[in-house]
Amino acid sequence: MLVSRSLQRWIGVSVGVGATCALILLSLSTPVGAQTVAPTTPVIQLANPTTGDLLPLGDYLVSGTAYDPMATTGSGISHVDLFVGRRELGGVFLGTAVPGQDTIANVAPDTRLAETGFQLTVTLPQSMTGGRDFVAYAYSSTNEQVGTESVPVYIGVAPTPTPVPEKPLAPQPVAETEMAAPAAEGAAMFSLANPSTGDVVLKGDYMVSGAAGPSIDRVQLFLGDREAGGTHLATIEPINGIFTSKVTIPDKFMGGTQFCAYAYSSTTGQESEVMVPIYVGAPPTPTPRPL
Repeated sequence: MLVSRSLQRWIGVSVGVGATCALILLSLSTPVGAQTVAPTTPVIQLANPTTGDLLPLGDYLVSGTAYDPMATTGSGISHVDLFVGRRELGGVFLGTAVPGQDTIANVAPDTRLAETGFQLTVTLPQSMTGGRDFVAYAYSSTNEQVGTESVPVYIGVAPTPTPVPEKPLAPQPVAETEMAAPAAEGAAMFSLANPSTGDVVLKGDYMVSGAAGPSIDRVQLFLGDREAGGTHLATIEPINGIFTSKVTIPDKFMGGTQFCAYAYSSTTGQESEVMVPIYVGAPPTPTPRPL
């Protein structure tokens, strides 16, 4: 076994050469693969909101997962605190969720997501507008570790584009897709919260959420336009005006595509749809600009 010079100097100053030999012998006698496991930080991931989302003022549905890798049962998380702005910098407290208790709607019980998932409706105050950090803190129930995720979002209003005082570039072709607008209000109200336009969605498990009026009976989720052979991901029934579902993004998708949701009302016999342009697997490659 080799001991670095810096380690030899440190050991020699602190405990002497004899202790160095004892340390080497102890290391050689330790079984291969044995390690001292240090407490790890809880893992937390927000499914809603995501980076760059535009959040409306008032009620807003937050969802995500949190767990302590050291826990042997359950999530190992006592609670998750939600803030606008970092807590230590005077952020505004929004609410507390408990993974496994404040469960995500339509998630099958006795699954890992049912243990670690959380969902909570918070109220975004009128005073919080513009660019903000949406911050979640996950507290371990087994030690004093705290996991954090901070997501930059816009509340109430979208950012104003910064004027670029340069000569205009040559026009770039834009693919336009006609789509039916979602119902904005009333019993047939329907909207997607996650994903939102331009999101980068990773392959594998992904949380989808949105809101629907009382006359909406079911929501179908597709990657790609259903009428053009899109891939069906899930069919869910809204509960108390909210729909949330874990879907699996297939490996065959990569790059830009449309995330499509179709809401059907048996009361009106009509269907609304939302098509959101997203990127699967990786963000788009910027188009080179001519010099």
